[in-house]
Amino acid sequence: LFEAPRHNSGAIRSTMVSFKEKGFPKIAILSWTGAWVRKGTPEERVTRLENAYKEAANHESVTTLIKKAGPTPDYIGREELLKIIPIEEETILTAAKAAGISQD
Repeated sequence: LFEAPRHNSGAIRSTMVSFKEKGFPKIAILSWTGAWVRKGTPEERVTRLENAYKEAANHESVTTLIKKAGPTPDYIGREELLKIIPIEEETILTAAKAAGISQD
């Protein structure tokens, strides 16, 4: 059983070792969500949605709930997310290939 709040406080740190500490500095377990729109959505709608999502994601009630669950809340905009997705995809594909995992 993994208890993120206790882990983050250091209470059970001695039993938890990060991938980086195990010699795998490129592996991180991330969880993120996002709002997606169809290609061709008018820019003003995309911007309005992005601003609303950012406001909600940074609202104290939301960040408090996320922190209680264990993760560190963070908001990134679409430009940064579009840079991260291909990097994460490549990292996962490389790990899958190295592990002998196929698409079959």
